Amino acid sequence: MSKLFYQTISGLINEKRGKLRKALKEIEAINDKIKVLKDDLPYSIRRLQEDNIETGHYYIQVLNYLSETAHCLIYISKPIFTHVDNQRPPLLESQKNDLIKFNEKTSAFYDLILITLKNEKYMDIDEISKKHQSLTSRIKKLNKKQIKMIKHEVVGTKISILYLNTLAEAKNLLLNTVNLIRAQRDFLQFYARNETHHELIEKRETKPET
Repeated sequence: MSKLFYQTISGLINEKRGKLRKALKEIEAINDKIKVLKDDLPYSIRRLQEDNIETGHYYIQVLNYLSETAHCLIYISKPIFTHVDNQRPPLLESQKNDLIKFNEKTSAFYDLILITLKNEKYMDIDEISKKHQSLTSRIKKLNKKQIKMIKHEVVGTKISILYLNTLAEAKNLLLNTVNLIRAQRDFLQFYARNETHHELIEKRETKPET
């Protein structure tokens, strides 16, 4: 998903209609796959440890945050593609520069998340939270800057709406991503503890009497 966000923002900056169309199709495909997972939720829960309700609770949390994250990408990519596809006014140079920097920082944020997931180093979540707060502060500054530009009539209405919408959904995307990582950590840690507990019980039950 991080790659698709990066491509979408880059597509807006450089007005690459073909790349935006491709990214949107991939995002829609991801949303369709997640919808299938949600439709299969009862079956998936039954496949989890039947004697523990908590496992299903954690799984639902992960799936919900994953779904919200994918929805944010749709809410970002569709308006951007429509804007570029209809050849509406492009971003101002200052907006482009701000989004380039923001896109790079967001990419670094997701790189850290990918490393955390790959190595299962969930102690890095504190660092992820710090980067998330930094990005959120950056979005707030960009919003204020855009509002000043609107007041001084430096920028048009349509591109302003798109710009502010993109920032708002990017903020939601980042928040849901952090929640997703935390939920996945909790799910995996709980599942591992429960598995260990079951193994200990089985060993006790199968231990030969002396």
